[in-house]
Amino acid sequence: MNRKSKKKISKKELDEAKILKFNLKTEPFMVMVTGEKKVEYRDIKPWMNSRLFDKDGNPRIYDFVKFTLAFGNDKPYFICRFNGFEKVKKVRIIYSNGLKVQFDDERWAIQLGKVVKTGNL
Repeated sequence: MNRKSKKKISKKELDEAKILKFNLKTEPFMVMVTGEKKVEYRDIKPWMNSRLFDKDGNPRIYDFVKFTLAFGNDKPYFICRFNGFEKVKKVRIIYSNGLKVQFDDERWAIQLGKVVKTGNL
């Protein structure tokens, strides 16, 4: 389930966009805001499924994904393009800051595009 990325973003487009929102801990935030980590992995559970699919089981289409460091409007955040999602199994990645993403079970892989906005950094 992929969505093609565009290169530029206007304030109006961002204001009218459908945005999937997540909170992150420091280590993943730091490698994602730079564009190094381009996939967010999430457990396949009812809460996550409700974010990705409507009540009829159709995939939801988002324009962007907003990641906030911890919780609150005053916290650092970034917004990137939403490039779709898929199920993946068995991932082993170590990022430049030492973050390890390792699992053998099946999870959602949310594909991230270019970072289009940052705030409170």
